Amino acid sequence: MLNAARLHDLPSLLANPSAYIASMNLEKIPSYYFVLVFASLCLTFWLTMRLAMTGYLLEAKGFKNFSACKQSFQMMKGYCWQYFKLLFSYILWIFLAMLLQNSIMSLLPGIIGACLAGVVSVMFQAYTYLPEQNVAVAVMFMRLLNIYNMNDDNL
Repeated sequence: MLNAARLHDLPSLLANPSAYIASMNLEKIPSYYFVLVFASLCLTFWLTMRLAMTGYLLEAKGFKNFSACKQSFQMMKGYCWQYFKLLFSYILWIFLAMLLQNSIMSLLPGIIGACLAGVVSVMFQAYTYLPEQNVAVAVMFMRLLNIYNMNDDNL
């Protein structure tokens, strides 16, 4: 990175970038990279939790684009942990689907195995846990609507 001490050498650094790279302390870059990736993952996770009800608001209540996002932010305030626990309760089913998919792919290598593994995995998810998970999230949405008293009379 450029600091104040090296700004006076900017023309020479631009003329010889390999010398600049050689003079850099590259030992700390992986730790900075890890912090950056970890912070972006935390931000993404937080946004995903807060925007979880946007699709339901768009469909069920007829909100328009950004207003649905704002309303989802308000609705999920204080309920992100419950939503996370709800999704996390299906983690064993998800691991079982991944195990099934990887087993099929290891038994049948190549494109045929990958296609068959994908189809079997989707069918497994569709017939075991995914419908129940979707209904559970929809029930949570309906409960949040009741908590915030967002029936059709109050909109």
